Amino acid sequence: MTRSEVFRYELARKLRKVYEQTGERMVRWARVRSSGRKSLAELRRMDHPYAIRHGSPKLKADYVNMQSGEYRDSWEATVTFDPVTLEGGSTLQNVAPHAEFLHGKHRPRSKMFRRPVPEWVAARVKPGQDKSVVAGIKAAYRKALRG
Repeated sequence: MTRSEVFRYELARKLRKVYEQTGERMVRWARVRSSGRKSLAELRRMDHPYAIRHGSPKLKADYVNMQSGEYRDSWEATVTFDPVTLEGGSTLQNVAPHAEFLHGKHRPRSKMFRRPVPEWVAARVKPGQDKSVVAGIKAAYRKALRG
């Protein structure tokens, strides 16, 4: 193998690993943000702090209080990677039936504020992924130089 072939092979391997690790990190963070400890009774006593009638949420909207655990456990990451173009990424989604009501874009007649957990996770994962990509490029380059 030539050095450029070694570099390309190693780069593809490192980038795939970065995207897989990013997906795992996204799921972990989403589960943490979906593990709030307030029960429905507590939220009721607080006059439903996420109700739109208040004008703005009374509690952090990017945190979801766990009731059954189904929402928390339904986070999944999908990793895509093309070794030819070296393009890829990680996508976070929640497959719980009621996820659309919490953070979906189409929420007709919803009486509560949208809960932006996916956006919160994406904003925090990007800087780490960028650093990992740069580290992967450097590692692949070093390996190619060694032959």
